[in-house]
Amino acid sequence: MIVCSTFVVLFFLLKKGPLYVKTAWRENKDILSMPSDPITKLIKLLFVIISSALKVFSNIEVVYYILFGLLSYFALFIHPFFYAFHLTEFVLRYPSLGNVL
Repeated sequence: MIVCSTFVVLFFLLKKGPLYVKTAWRENKDILSMPSDPITKLIKLLFVIISSALKVFSNIEVVYYILFGLLSYFALFIHPFFYAFHLTEFVLRYPSLGNVL
């Protein structure tokens, strides 16, 4: 289960991650375009990188899939009850199951 969960998280981040980073960089593009000295440019670049990372990791889908992978490790090493979270994937993939619940 850990291998499958890790693949799900990695494939999701490879598929959606660059899109989230691109939108975050586009929102902060005006900060980088202002003329300044090299040290200030480096500080601005670091600010944009940190804000982009925060923007990516504040997305609910990214948090869900990271939690998806993390809970598979918890289930293996702590208690199998943590596998119950993985059942939410069925509700997300098949919306008609949401009506049943």
